[in-house]
Amino acid sequence: MEQILVGNEGKVERIDVTPEFSELLEPSLLANMALFNPEALILLVLTSKSKEEKENSYSFEDLFQLLRNEGGIEDNTKLEVEKSLDILLDSGFFSAEWILKNNQWERLFYNRNEVGKYLSVIREDFVKSGDGFRERFERISGRLLLADST
Repeated sequence: MEQILVGNEGKVERIDVTPEFSELLEPSLLANMALFNPEALILLVLTSKSKEEKENSYSFEDLFQLLRNEGGIEDNTKLEVEKSLDILLDSGFFSAEWILKNNQWERLFYNRNEVGKYLSVIREDFVKSGDGFRERFERISGRLLLADST
């Protein structure tokens, strides 16, 4: 059986690639993000804007509050934002720049929004109050995989 190496939180594991797992890996980066780094996907969705909305910049604190308050991630939120930024910047979904504001340098993050029009249709699944993201994960990941999900 084919195996792949999967890195997660500084550890590398060897994983068997079953036919089901292989099907999940093929369709999209977004589906992989949903499986392995759901917090990064939450930030990507929550910062996605429709074509009519202006591009917004986000400070680290803005992203922290967004993930905590709208994404429902209350445990280790700062660490989750740091990990998510690594993924989103490395994958090209986010860009960053330093700006001088009130005589202090601040790093701002931007969702480059190439996939915003696709993600805006599932935004309500991330921000509605109640059961939170993780309980809706199967329906959301099914939509990302373009699979039939209930």
